[in-house]
Amino acid sequence: MAEERKGQIYLVRHGEASYTSSDYDKLSSMGLKQARALGSWFANQGEHFSKVVTGNLRRHKETAEECMAVLPDLLKKDIEWQIDEGFNEFIALDILTHYRPELGGPGALGAYLAEHENPALEFNKVYFGAIRKWVENQGEIEYRESWLSYKKRTSDALKRVIENAGSDQNVIVFTSAGTIGTICLEFLPNPTSSIYEVITSIANCGVTKLIFSQGKINLAYFNHTAYLDVANL
Repeated sequence: MAEERKGQIYLVRHGEASYTSSDYDKLSSMGLKQARALGSWFANQGEHFSKVVTGNLRRHKETAEECMAVLPDLLKKDIEWQIDEGFNEFIALDILTHYRPELGGPGALGAYLAEHENPALEFNKVYFGAIRKWVENQGEIEYRESWLSYKKRTSDALKRVIENAGSDQNVIVFTSAGTIGTICLEFLPNPTSSIYEVITSIANCGVTKLIFSQGKINLAYFNHTAYLDVANL
């Protein structure tokens, strides 16, 4: 009997963004290094991708470009590139503004974080407090995109990738933690995990692998980052 053919989807969170800058959406110097380390890891694995999909955010595209640039030409042959806005992160500024209105202005968040000894820690505190309020909202606040709408958008984006991929294709998607966490909630072993608990566990350039076949999707691994440790990142 012939072995069943299975497709693979790699969901990659973007590299570290410039959260203390006025332009959060660009990668920091660390984020660029992380993306290149990811490319080196894929090159060492001999991984060939049939398609590269990104959201349309700058940090998604920069991570994809830096990562794929490291792959040898043989592993980049005939790769199709595609942008799918369904993989965009939730509208963070809108969510943040409803949580901390004073941080919603241009450059306000970066300036606020720069005042703290540990900007990353404070960022997580504010960011995930805002997410909690958004997820638990029962209609009291009118967000530009509700949590339920966001769940549907990300689910539909994954379905499009699978529908357009061959049964044995490898597809890599560069996206954000919120999108990966939302997609993977139903595949994680602890079904009671909350979205903010899942998101906080996804590292920059963490790799999550899904396997699909005959309409079924399985989680192979979640948030792989060992290659970053090897690269001292």
